[in-house]
Amino acid sequence: MPAGLRGEKIGEEIIQKLEEGVRQLSKAPLKPQQRLYLLRVHQLTSVYHGLVLGKYSKGLLRYLDRLSRKAIRRWLHLPHDAPQSFFHAAVAEGGLGIPELRTQVPLMRQARVEKLFDRACWDHEWRC
Repeated sequence: MPAGLRGEKIGEEIIQKLEEGVRQLSKAPLKPQQRLYLLRVHQLTSVYHGLVLGKYSKGLLRYLDRLSRKAIRRWLHLPHDAPQSFFHAAVAEGGLGIPELRTQVPLMRQARVEKLFDRACWDHEWRC
């Protein structure tokens, strides 16, 4: 991964945070559905802030997606060749409902920039 301004790797803190969260979920005496819920609702959403506001690369997002899918395969005893669409499809469509960071983070960042631009237009009475 590319180095940042201070020499640290981009996303190193986020990787450590998600890896530690997955490690704790794996050790906890929980049922597989409970682990899946906590990963989806708490662990993945906790890294959104750093990813949307900080630097990231496609490689980093791909690595984080693989990390979460690998943990889910282990918890649910899924075969290695389970399709990615099964993990990321909505629950109503028969999937697990895990957000795909590779697609969600750029969309979140774009929405944030658009909101900032719209607010700047209103604050300065620009004709946008």
